Amino acid sequence: MKSQRLRISQDSSRHYLFRAVQRLFRDGSPPGEIVNLTLRAYDDVPALPLGAMSLTSRDRLIYWPPLHPTAPFVFDDQTERKVDHLTLELSNGRTHITAFDGNERTHTWPGWAVQELDDSGLALWFIFAAGQSFLSGQARRVEWQISGSDAPRRAEEFRRFAEENIRTAEIEWRTPTKPLGDTVVTFAFISLRGRCTQSALKSVKIPYNILREICDEPLPAELLIARTPLKLTAENRVRDLVIVTACPPGSIGSPAQIACPIATRPAAGRPNL
Repeated sequence: MKSQRLRISQDSSRHYLFRAVQRLFRDGSPPGEIVNLTLRAYDDVPALPLGAMSLTSRDRLIYWPPLHPTAPFVFDDQTERKVDHLTLELSNGRTHITAFDGNERTHTWPGWAVQELDDSGLALWFIFAAGQSFLSGQARRVEWQISGSDAPRRAEEFRRFAEENIRTAEIEWRTPTKPLGDTVVTFAFISLRGRCTQSALKSVKIPYNILREICDEPLPAELLIARTPLKLTAENRVRDLVIVTACPPGSIGSPAQIACPIATRPAAGRPNL
């Protein structure tokens, strides 16, 4: 499977959860239920933030990675693009990138498309890899200073919105000791055939060819992974995803990376999405 990878700088001043709710504040467009992904890697350490997801009323999946919304991603061809979030268009299986430059919104279609890996009915959407130190720093950025005479009212309104619309899905990936390396790698799979069954959940495998590209050390014969089923809802729609997480040995060359499959053929017209 071919993939295209992006890297981003360490600087991060805004949290992905606030970027997600800005969809409502900026456009008046409700983001739907927002799922905050966290990873409990091992005992006695706070959960690590892995980003946020939501399903829109237009049947699109959105992922806000824990990255600075305006810092440029550097692609393998050395081009730079600003990224706020990724959107999977479930009608055709393609992913587009949304960025904001001031108040101006831009969309780009880099040729990414979900690809089915086996007969399980699951297809890979994206891969997110980041250093644990980078993710730990994101957890300390969940702060929002509200000023003005109506600050208490606005703070209370935001608290109520968060309680009603944001839930946390903690990935139970626990080891008795610290993982071998600093890198956390998360694979997001989307179910192509309705609900995700237990057999499909057990059979989903990590694409080791991509994992070897990310890691700077040889992979062990057996790599402990976590498979977490996740349901996203919007109005009367339900979409099943599987988040597969691993902490391979070594580290990656930049604080965070995202990789998505490159379409080998036009993705339009996929009947199973």
